[in-house]
Amino acid sequence: MRSDDAPATAVLNAVLERVESVVLFVAHVDQAARWYARLFGVPVQYENPRYAFIRAPGVLVGFHPADAKCPGGIGGTTVYWEVADLAEAVALLLSHGARLHRGPAHTDLGAGAAMLVDPFGCTIGLNQSTAASLRAIHGTPGLRPARAAGHRRTQVLPLLLADEAEFLAAARASRQLHGPWVSPPLTPRAFRDKLQHLHGPQCRGYAVRRVDSDALAGCVEITQIVQGAFRSAYVGYYAFAGHERQGLMKDGLHSVVRLAFTKLGLHRLEANMQPGNTASAALARACGFQREGYSPGYLKIRGCWRDHERWARVAR
Repeated sequence: MRSDDAPATAVLNAVLERVESVVLFVAHVDQAARWYARLFGVPVQYENPRYAFIRAPGVLVGFHPADAKCPGGIGGTTVYWEVADLAEAVALLLSHGARLHRGPAHTDLGAGAAMLVDPFGCTIGLNQSTAASLRAIHGTPGLRPARAAGHRRTQVLPLLLADEAEFLAAARASRQLHGPWVSPPLTPRAFRDKLQHLHGPQCRGYAVRRVDSDALAGCVEITQIVQGAFRSAYVGYYAFAGHERQGLMKDGLHSVVRLAFTKLGLHRLEANMQPGNTASAALARACGFQREGYSPGYLKIRGCWRDHERWARVAR
C-alpha cells in the first residue's frame, strides 16, 4: 500500500466498524427463513412482512425478496461460516436438503473449505481453520496491528480443534491453579467432547490469546443460551498457569461479554462460583457482574453437591 493511501484507510477503519448482517435475496422469504432457523435452532423474527431475519452465531442473517436488482442465487457474494469439523458440517447441511457445489478442499495454509447451495439457490461457505490460517488472518506475533496492540492485551477467538494440543498442555500444567474450582478437559477425547458441546446451538467457546505472544491465556464459555423474551445464558471462565493475575482474563472476559450483548443479542449473563473462589468473584466484579444471591447444593462437582454464589450482569 502506498503511504498516501493511509489517510483513506484510517477513515474506512473509523466508518466501517464491523459486519452488521448478511442478507440473502430469495424467492420465498418465509420458507428460506424457516429453513435457516431450523438449521441454527433459533426463532424467525420479522422487521416487516417482507423482511425476515434470524440471529445466527456471530451475525444476523436477513431474508429479502429477490428482484431485478438483486436476483440472488449462485455467482454473487458467498458467506463462509467457521466450523469445527468440515466433514460433519457438510453432512449436516446435506441432511437438511443442501447440495454440494465446490470442494471439500484445503487452502495453502491447511484450512478446509467447501461451498454448498441451499434449497433456495443461495450459497453457503464452510471454513475449518487451522492454527496457521488463524495466525495469517488475525496477525502473527510481533506483527499485530498497532491499534489492537495499543488497546487490548488479548484477542478472543473461537475454540477450535486446532487448539487441542496447546489447550491440553496448558490444562495439565494448571491443575494446581484450578484446584477444586474448575475441571477443564485433560485428554483428547474429553477435549473433543467439550468442543462438540461448545459448538452446539446453545453454547459458544472462546480461546483467550495474548496479543504479544499468541499464547493461550485462558478460556471463556457461554452455555445454555436461551433467546426469546429471556435472552440469557451462563458464562464460565478460567485462566491457565503463567497467565493468571495479569489482567488478561479481565480483558478477555470483557470482550466476550461485549460479544454476548451485541452479536449474540443476549440481555443477561450469569456466572456461578463456589464460595472461597475469591479470584473468580473478583474477576466477575471487575467485569461489571453483581452478586445476586447464594444457591445451596447448586451443582454436583467431583461427586458432591456444592454451594455456589450467583453473579450476573445485564446489558445496559
